[in-house]
Amino acid sequence: MVRKLRLGAGSGWAPSDPQPALELIEKGNIDYLGFDQL
Repeated sequence: MVRKLRLGAGSGWAPSDPQPALELIEKGNIDYLGFDQL
């Protein structure tokens, strides 16, 4: 199972700071990170 996180407009989460998502990737909790219209 691939764990995905989408950031940006229309994704349900559009933070101004992507740092929390990057920390999840570094810890191995997220396999794929997509950026939508940032």
